[in-house]
Amino acid sequence: MSGSEPVVITPRAAWVLLAHLDAKRLRRTFRADDEVYPVLTALGLSAVAYEEGSGDAADGMIIAGPGESGNHECVNVGEAAKRSGWSPRTIRAAIERGDLRAHRSGGYCIHSMDLAAWLFRQAQRERRKKEKAAA
Repeated sequence: MSGSEPVVITPRAAWVLLAHLDAKRLRRTFRADDEVYPVLTALGLSAVAYEEGSGDAADGMIIAGPGESGNHECVNVGEAAKRSGWSPRTIRAAIERGDLRAHRSGGYCIHSMDLAAWLFRQAQRERRKKEKAAA
């Protein structure tokens, strides 16, 4: 593979990476980096797909090649609910508890990476609950 080709990361690979890295620290460190932060966002979303069982190797995400950049997307509660499969009420409750970061801009504005991180944590909690129930 040459350095100019995009990289395809499968949902499982993204999950493994985020499970073994300090993703929260990485998000804080690179929040203002327009090159790194979109990659972390894509990894988070892909990892959530794997954790929820909705992603397989064929659903790999293409991480932009050199010279391409992502964007910092901000979504409202309704869009966050639609993307996550959770209700708007659950999203608002997570924001109010401080579990999901958001800022007010008319309504709540949730950064896509914060949403991905929250979804990843939710999926991990669900997995732990299932493991405890099975034990």
